[in-house]
Amino acid sequence: MLYLLMTLELAGEAGRRRTRRRRPGTRGMPSRTKERPESSLPKGIGKPALRALASAGVSRLDQVAQFTEAQLMALHGVGPKAIGVIKAALEAEGKSLAKDA
Repeated sequence: MLYLLMTLELAGEAGRRRTRRRRPGTRGMPSRTKERPESSLPKGIGKPALRALASAGVSRLDQVAQFTEAQLMALHGVGPKAIGVIKAALEAEGKSLAKDA
């Protein structure tokens, strides 16, 4: 009889789903916040524009200042929103985009 009770008890545990216990205060995924260097590209620029700038070798705001607005718009992924964010960030630092020749 004891054997029967132990068998039933083990069978019941095997049928239950076991869940992992999380540490208190966590929501499952680790935080991906990174400190951004002061001269990095501003927040608010979309990922396609960031990829386009990276493919052009641009990773910092001061590098963007060497381009004209027309050159930036020619990059696939950079649109009016990204241009506006970049202009505002440059103006905040007292800089601007290069002038058309």
